[in-house]
Amino acid sequence: MLISPREAGFTLIELVVGMLIGVIVIGLFVAAISQAWMQRADADGEALASARISEALDRISDDVRATRKADRADIFRTATKDELRVQMVGNPTVYGDVAVASGRQLSVYTNGDGGATPTCVTWSYQQVDDGRLTNVWALTRRIDATCAPGPVAGREVVAALPEGVAPPVNTFRYGVLGAPNGLGECPVNVVSPGAANIAPAQRLRIVAVHVDLRAGAARGKKAARQRAGRDVIGLWSRLNNDYYFALDCAQ
Repeated sequence: MLISPREAGFTLIELVVGMLIGVIVIGLFVAAISQAWMQRADADGEALASARISEALDRISDDVRATRKADRADIFRTATKDELRVQMVGNPTVYGDVAVASGRQLSVYTNGDGGATPTCVTWSYQQVDDGRLTNVWALTRRIDATCAPGPVAGREVVAALPEGVAPPVNTFRYGVLGAPNGLGECPVNVVSPGAANIAPAQRLRIVAVHVDLRAGAARGKKAARQRAGRDVIGLWSRLNNDYYFALDCAQ
């Protein structure tokens, strides 16, 4: 019995076409797996960045809300309202518990760590080496006794920004009491100092800190960045009648 050419096997053209189809199918499969892996990696990275931002906001909130300087606490216990006004306004550096208030740095005397004596905590963005990349911007926290300059010694890296992302000049903005109106009430104005440090007399009038850490989520989706990384934190130690009276503000 004779076997026709069609029954003898595949032709060369059929083999080539089959191989091309196989290569295309394998390529599509590999591309799908790679895309799924990259999406998972991006989601994990975004979740980690969001977690670090939330942790940073919580810790900044603890420090700001517990703001207190030992010297200032003493005059609140011993001085009358009028004496309090004279001492605080006359010595804003001595009795002020906010030591530095700029766009990229906030230094406050605080009991945020639960110590018996207030210490100075400095939050700032600095360039660091993260072990793999150099000169990456990161949000850092440093503790010392007197808010002395020293941006590297003792700092803790809390959250690093993505590579190539610089922090905004106004990571920190401030709610500052303005001049009293006809009723003796002082409006709260949001001040954006940029790189400049607010003067001591103005630092006495800060009653809230506006924090914007959205730069840490720069790789995430725009909607997520708009929702996360922002907070307004009140200085609880200043929200009382005596403090407002010392600044000529009715409360």
